[in-house]
Amino acid sequence: MEVSPEFLLYMSFIGTASTALMQLLKQALPLPEKYIPLFTLGLGVGLALAPFPFTSVALAERVWAGALAGLGGTGIFENVQKSRKQ
Repeated sequence: MEVSPEFLLYMSFIGTASTALMQLLKQALPLPEKYIPLFTLGLGVGLALAPFPFTSVALAERVWAGALAGLGGTGIFENVQKSRKQ
């Protein structure tokens, strides 16, 4: 399977946007710590599905891109934050 540059750009945008939105939500609302990855997964999938008429990426690929980018972006961000505190 060949990964298109459009797909990688799409995934990069979703990862950045979902991480930023999750940080805003964490500061604005009292979210349980253990459910943050689940919220970010939902944000990533939602962001992946939002530009439906503007992209040629297939639906299944958009959902995977959103899920992986959301979880990956938040996982990296949380690990960096934990390593700074130690």
